[in-house]
Amino acid sequence: MNPRLSGKGRFWLALTAGLLLLIVAGLVAPLSAELAIYARGLEFTILGATLITAVAFLVALPLGVLAGSGPRVVDTVLRQLCDLVGSLPSLFVAAVLWAWAGRAFTYVCALGALRGLELGWLLRSELVRLESAVPDDERRSLRRIPLAAFLRRYLPSSLGPVFASASFSVAWFVGLDAALALTGLRPVDARPSWGVLLGETANSSVTLLAASSVALLTVALHALFRPPQVNP
Repeated sequence: MNPRLSGKGRFWLALTAGLLLLIVAGLVAPLSAELAIYARGLEFTILGATLITAVAFLVALPLGVLAGSGPRVVDTVLRQLCDLVGSLPSLFVAAVLWAWAGRAFTYVCALGALRGLELGWLLRSELVRLESAVPDDERRSLRRIPLAAFLRRYLPSSLGPVFASASFSVAWFVGLDAALALTGLRPVDARPSWGVLLGETANSSVTLLAASSVALLTVALHALFRPPQVNP
């Protein structure tokens, strides 16, 4: 039996994980105030991670494609932006974005744009790696073919690492939120989230529940985003 799940199988796995978390959240919310925060944080985490991923791909796909196959100036600008963002502590960047945004929606969109720079550089690197693997004669001919034909040949294979990295959006988002809560940099009037539970709550059982939920969603997203194997 083939151990790889089909596209439908991966979709149902992710959907089952989400429904399971919703059922658990609905059952435990009335038991305590901390569990009520867990239930409200579930919605915020799922919506926030979905928005981050959507914005990240909107930024990453055009930037990565242009940097990997288009004008060299795009590659230079993307590299410098990634170097700039990577040189700053993520906690500092998240705190500045919270102070600048003022609203959760704007803050999450800004995080998605930053995530998009990272995914865009990853996509660019994969396109360059795949192109460099072909013989020199074929590589010179690739420079003269239309962009659409170039992408049809290399884009499907180059998206694998991008999807794998995107599957960690929930863990990345919750981890940043927990660090902000732990250091007191998260706005006090911001919406409750799993990050608050991980960063401020002393109740080990609730903290373990939130951490386990993050792990479950990450595994489900990784299974969902893993693209099918592309034959060369």
